Formats: sequence, C-alpha cells, structure tokens
Amino acid sequence: MGLVGFSLSSSYILLLLYRLLSGAGATILVILAPLLVTMHFGRKNIGTAMGIFNIAVPLGTVVSVNLFGYLGLFMNWRSVIGIIIGFVSMVLLVVIFFLIIPPRKVEKESTTPKSRFKFGSSLAFLGVVWMIVNGQLLAYTTFGSQFFQSYNMSIQEAGFLTSMIMLVPIFITPFIGVIIDKTGHKKIYLLLGFLVMAVALFSIVTTWLSLTFWAVAIGIGFSFAPVVVFSVLPDVVKPEHTGMGLAVLTAASNLGITIGPVGFGSILDMTSGNFSIGFQVLSMFSVLGIFILFGIKQNTERL
Repeated sequence: MGLVGFSLSSSYILLLLYRLLSGAGATILVILAPLLVTMHFGRKNIGTAMGIFNIAVPLGTVVSVNLFGYLGLFMNWRSVIGIIIGFVSMVLLVVIFFLIIPPRKVEKESTTPKSRFKFGSSLAFLGVVWMIVNGQLLAYTTFGSQFFQSYNMSIQEAGFLTSMIMLVPIFITPFIGVIIDKTGHKKIYLLLGFLVMAVALFSIVTTWLSLTFWAVAIGIGFSFAPVVVFSVLPDVVKPEHTGMGLAVLTAASNLGITIGPVGFGSILDMTSGNFSIGFQVLSMFSVLGIFILFGIKQNTERL
C-alpha cells in the first residue's frame, strides 16, 4: 500500500506519508521474519538457519543499489517503484499460499502458561552489541566511499570497496551458521568478528597492507554479527518472549543506524575531515563490544 501510494503521489507531503507507511510495514517484517525462523528451527540448527537467513539483507542491498540505479537510466522513478511493487506483491502471494506455521509449537504455546516479559541484562547487552554493529555499518557505508576517493580512486572503485561490508557476508554467513551449529559456540565467534573489525578499522587508514585487504577484512568481521546475534537471542529470552526480544533488537538497530552516521560525520566536521580519527573511534567501539559480550549470559552455551 505504501509503495503504490508513493508511486502515485504528486506532492511532497503525500510522498512522505506513504514512505512512513512503507517504513511501518518494513519494521513489522524485520521483527516477524527472524521470529518465523526461530519457530521453524531449534537451537541445534538455529545457526545454520540464521546464517542462510542473513544473506537476505546484504544481497538485497547489493542488488537494489546496482539494479535500480541502472534501471533509472532507462525509465522514470515511478516505473522503477512499479517493478518493486510487482516483486513485493509476488512475495505477498508466496506468504499467503505457502507460509506455514509449525502446528506443534503453536499447540505448545497455547497450553503452556506464559510468564510476564522481563527486560533482563543479557537482552540489554545484546541490544547494545547490535546497536554498535549497526552504527558501525551505517557510518562506514555512508562515508566509506568518500574515504576511498581521497586515495584518488574512481567513484566506481570506491563504491565497490565500500560495498565489501555487504558483499562478503553473502558468501560466508551460511558457513558461519554451520560452524556455530557444529561447535555449539556462539559468543566466541562474535568476539572474533569484533576483533577482526577492530584491527581492520584501525589499520585501514595506515599504509600497512592494501585498502582492498582491509575492506575485505571489515566485511569478514561484520559477517559474524547478524548470525550470532539472532542465534543467541533464543538463549537469552524465553520462547514466548522471542517477539519482544526481536522488537528490542530492532529498536537497538534503528538507534545505531541513526547515531552512527551522525556521530562519524560530526567527528569529520570537528577534525577538518580527518578519517583516521573517525575510523579509530569505530575501532574502539568494536573493543567496547568485546567487553559487553561478557555481560550476555546464555542458558545453553559452551564457551
């Protein structure tokens, strides 16, 4: 409905209102989609499921940025929105006719008394971790291209290196999920991801190794975060509170997305465009994330 209204709007106010409607729908999807994954898969294979599931965002981002920008050369923006409407409508039909909720878990939830939701410290720490990761992601993708262009790269080359933080997870997140299920460990892989990101973000502004190497390393480090965060969630909240847990993570993600670019941009303004300080601050947040991990207590963990 938001997309259809947006494509037909003729004033800025209507465009804004329909974008808000689309954003509300997207927020619901962001919460419900991983919830459905946790309903279909148990703890023994949640890592693999989340590894495959988390291909969606980076793949969708890469495809949309490249495809729709290209289509914009041949058709107007309303036509491009029309293509997106067609895709969303197709997904809607798939959901209506093929999405099945596991009956066994529905029965279990309907017969088991539900306890009151409590906002525990472990969920709070997990939310802070997810906020940090998303803040780093948006700060990097917002200003990364400008940073690479300062090394006399073309817009295409700079954009490609910046996109590594999205491209790399497409290929390795499923393997991370499988490893999590095989070993039973979870937090330790997020610790590893934070460590790789801390080193890469700190080193990318130096002449030690190439920019391409560190751009790929940042992508590798980031790949661990979404798989582990969504795999750990069922261990820090009760099954009937998974929806609320996902809502907390979504709020934390949005907060990070809001703060990250603004904070990084403010650093650039205060330092006359010094990217070294900005990336060092991002690196320090990765170190902070490592310490926060120790506050997350899982019901079943083998670290």
